[in-house]
Amino acid sequence: MHTARGAVFPMTQPAPSTLLRDELFESESPEFVEYLRTFTSDKGLSVFVDRWKIDKRPWARDQVRAYAAQPMDRPGHEVVVKRLFKQAEEDGDLEALGWWAAAFDRLLRRRRKGWTYWDRVSGQYVSIHRLDGGWNRVTPNPADRRTDRRNRPHDRLFTQATRYYLCRRVWRTFRHLGYSDPAAYVPAVTSALANYTDGDLALGENLLDSWFLMHACFHGSDALEFTVRQTALKEGRSIGDLAPAPYHTALWRTVEAFEPLVDLVLGAQGAAVRVFALDLIEAHHAQLIPTISKDRLFQLVEHADPRAAEFGGRAFGESDCLAALPIDEWVALLNRPGSTVLSEVTAAFRKHVDPARLSTGEILQLCVVRPEPVVRLGLDLLVARHGQVPLQPAELEGLAAMTCAAHGTEAATWAFEQRYAAGDPLDLEFETVFFDAMLAPLRSVAIGRLTAGSAGWNEPELWTRLIESPYPDVRFGLIDRLRERGAAPGDAQGLGAVWSTVILGVHSGSRWKPKALDQIVDAVHGDPGAAQVPGLISVLAIAVRSIRLAERRTGLSAIARLLEIAPSLEPLVQECLPELGLAPRDAISGEAG
Repeated sequence: MHTARGAVFPMTQPAPSTLLRDELFESESPEFVEYLRTFTSDKGLSVFVDRWKIDKRPWARDQVRAYAAQPMDRPGHEVVVKRLFKQAEEDGDLEALGWWAAAFDRLLRRRRKGWTYWDRVSGQYVSIHRLDGGWNRVTPNPADRRTDRRNRPHDRLFTQATRYYLCRRVWRTFRHLGYSDPAAYVPAVTSALANYTDGDLALGENLLDSWFLMHACFHGSDALEFTVRQTALKEGRSIGDLAPAPYHTALWRTVEAFEPLVDLVLGAQGAAVRVFALDLIEAHHAQLIPTISKDRLFQLVEHADPRAAEFGGRAFGESDCLAALPIDEWVALLNRPGSTVLSEVTAAFRKHVDPARLSTGEILQLCVVRPEPVVRLGLDLLVARHGQVPLQPAELEGLAAMTCAAHGTEAATWAFEQRYAAGDPLDLEFETVFFDAMLAPLRSVAIGRLTAGSAGWNEPELWTRLIESPYPDVRFGLIDRLRERGAAPGDAQGLGAVWSTVILGVHSGSRWKPKALDQIVDAVHGDPGAAQVPGLISVLAIAVRSIRLAERRTGLSAIARLLEIAPSLEPLVQECLPELGLAPRDAISGEAG
């Protein structure tokens, strides 16, 4: 480590290798741009950039774009920036000039500064804010041990005056293009605007500092005034007052401008640019929205920006190309997760698609997805087609796979009505599928149909399957039904698991625990000598040992009732609950005498 004037600096890092840089360039390495940025002196750059700027490989051109997208914070890179930019000018490469337009605008970044002073006239403190010109240097190289910050030209990438000049120069090229080649102007500007990212325009002052963008998009705005160097808001106006008022307005209103604007909505990296394109489309090209191609409509409705997706959803309803859209593409679009405009897409589906084009399997596929608008569409189509012609049981069972709870009750009710419309006997497999459904509303419908007199009320195999259910609502439903039905002689062994689960439930089941305890007592009384009786008494012991007073009281009441109706079980109860200290019955009788 080296120290100077009390500061500590790391040892000087090895100088970057020109041989390695050339090797990365020739081998088309993805690490080339990052390594090139480690050079901080134009000594190793001037000769190299002359070779780079005339290289005709597509990869070399891509590296120019990648370089222009990086922060302009490397001292000594003036020669690289100037020569690559001038080469794009000489070649008339409008796409490359668009890269540099965004890069030069990023060089101009004023900072918001404020201070407070005492106003003697008003007798109060007044706060004032203004935009400061910003620091005229790039981030210092941490490997440089020199500490004199007053005279370090290597620590600066262009002066402020040069930065303003570069912004004006690149905009001048596009401005003149509007006069010399009007047909190329809008595509060229939209291509340049697509390079601005959300990070470039994070603050309002960043937007004002973007010289190219402000002239291209808001030159005619009455909220702005343009000076030789800067863009400023007029007194009393704000960023929110900006509305699209682009340079060469007439060119943006032509029919030919519509396609580039749609491309800008899809390709823009910054939300502010995307909103500009959407506003222009709405203002000047609304009549052309129905002509948007199928592929672009799909890209719009799947866009990550909700505003672009909403625009795509509305465009779906107006489109002229959807009537002939293959049904598999419709189904794929409706089944796509995460879409924010499914309501608009389903409305367009109802408008453009003849339901006869869909098979029953495709309709059922719509019914079991998660988005509510799609499920509503699927159920409507299903009821319309099969209201009078029942589906096959296997097809109806498919509704048990629904994932949209909003329509679960309706779907399950309709499925049961369809299955038993002809008075068929109990379909055990069909019933089980809905009892085992993932959605609680589907299970609720199945449980609600299990009543006295129903086909499954006295079906042992159905009850055996329900006893093994992993869902609490099914187990609680069984407890309620058993109170009416009563446990059959062979039920107690299987029901022990249900009763145990209910009694062991810590966070739920308080309404059903007393019912479960009563049913255990009844089961033991019905067959005191059964092999499962010790296990059932152990379940009662769990309730007696509960930390909740109400549950302990209920458990003790159940034990007392059990001993009253089955005195022979007293030794077993004493073994399971030694802490009760039950007295022998003959001793109790003697005391009474």
